[in-house]
Amino acid sequence: MSVRPKGKKGGGKFVRLPNSLIDTPAWAELSCAARSVHVMLVRRHNGGNNGRIYLPSREAAKALTIHKNTVLRAFKELEASGFIASVKAAHLGSEGTGRATEWRLTHLACEGKAPSNDFLKKQNPGTNIVTPWSKKAPKQPPGNRENHENVVQICDQARALAWSKNVPNLTSSHTPYAKLAVSSAGGSE
Repeated sequence: MSVRPKGKKGGGKFVRLPNSLIDTPAWAELSCAARSVHVMLVRRHNGGNNGRIYLPSREAAKALTIHKNTVLRAFKELEASGFIASVKAAHLGSEGTGRATEWRLTHLACEGKAPSNDFLKKQNPGTNIVTPWSKKAPKQPPGNRENHENVVQICDQARALAWSKNVPNLTSSHTPYAKLAVSSAGGSE
């Protein structure tokens, strides 16, 4: 077992994400970008500023090396899933400088109130939250499988017909591949 040198403290600051948050179906449905943005928001929480946490989208995009629009979609996804709630919308200040949206983390207490845990309320077990990243293709009606097989057969017949029409052109060619193609197609050398 290694011993920490005298006078050295632990590894510094860390982000606390409780298992009760990570083990929810809503967390499993989040995209990687949304999870990363959530971690960045939690990093900005200092114990007393929940409800006043701001994270400019450009700053998050630069830190995560992703596009600003991806960050904006991640914010929307987190809000729709109930992990964060908008407290004060982005606005242009009196000095002409912009101010990012202020967020509240729903799994943490805010202004003396207990955590709302909106992510538990917004999703019923077994249902999926539809996000730009988790959109699933609609199920096909049972009859579509037969139609698909018919289309495949028609395409195969069309390819065979086109191949049989192109074989004479291949025989006039002086390449070794033409002879191979003709012999595999059943033609004469």
